[in-house]
Amino acid sequence: MITQDLRKSTKYPAKALSFPFYIDQSTILFLNHAKFWELFMRIGVDFDNTIVCYDEAFLAVAKQEKLLPQTSNNMSKTDVRDAVRNLANGEYEWQRLQGLVYGKLIMQAKLFEGVEDFFDRAAKTAGIELFIVSHKTELAHHDPLQTNLRTSALQFLESHGFFNRLGLPRQHVFFETTREDKIKRIKELGCNVFIDDLPEVLLDTDFPKSCVPVFFSVISEKTLKNYSSWHEIQRTLETISKDFA
Repeated sequence: MITQDLRKSTKYPAKALSFPFYIDQSTILFLNHAKFWELFMRIGVDFDNTIVCYDEAFLAVAKQEKLLPQTSNNMSKTDVRDAVRNLANGEYEWQRLQGLVYGKLIMQAKLFEGVEDFFDRAAKTAGIELFIVSHKTELAHHDPLQTNLRTSALQFLESHGFFNRLGLPRQHVFFETTREDKIKRIKELGCNVFIDDLPEVLLDTDFPKSCVPVFFSVISEKTLKNYSSWHEIQRTLETISKDFA
């Protein structure tokens, strides 16, 4: 067990806090200050494969592009990736497919179950701010359409009600060109919790020590406790404070 100080000073001013919280490697066990959520909490969330599930989109577009047989079914994004990469010129085709799914055809993707409820509850809870911080370039490699991926992501969020019904301010969405810039942004925002599907982000040596990493994945990782659903993440945060319910 270790104790961390959450006192912050950033260009996004937050109320200064100092109290013990406890983590076992990577997962929250409890926050000792019972009124923490009434004071202030900043939760950062990744975009691709954390908010947005691309499994069905990648399979559908791969079949549309004749990269997979029409009989292909029940394939995850990872399954599609592996199958496409095994084709002749497979790496190029996979990158082209990514450009289509993350760009022009992003509306074929879906939200992970539980995401909407999580954002809705947070928006209605005093003292909680949500931010989306994504490692996303403007253009994809080998995308013949040269679709702006960041614009597509914003359109996806808007179409699913994030900027109105779910109460997320548009200025709380950040796209960064590199992983290093993403981690820097997490620090600048003063996030107390960050939810991501990539362990390499959460375990990066520059990831802020005062930010609790929440690993969203159905696959376990040696040094990170995994949370397999948004409902599980929400239940965990609800155990921290009854004020989140």
